[in-house]
Amino acid sequence: GAIKAIESKPFSDDKMSVARLATKDKCMTNDQIGGIAKLFDWDEQRLEFVKEAYELATEKSTYYQLDEVFKFMSSKDAFTKFLSAK
Repeated sequence: GAIKAIESKPFSDDKMSVARLATKDKCMTNDQIGGIAKLFDWDEQRLEFVKEAYELATEKSTYYQLDEVFKFMSSKDAFTKFLSAK
């Protein structure tokens, strides 16, 4: 499935490409989005992915809970700022 395909890529740019393809035009739960976000090694990519996936999310009212995928407070803050602009 999508998770295995993303995991198999050694470089984060490749992971991002596969993640984008795998999720294109699909509705996803927050758990699915968070699961994919955690496959990225760096917070920057995790943030980029969850921002892009927002439009695909079926649970926008609880999307803020995805801040748990980030390792750093600065990323959590950037995510919160992104959501408050929505």
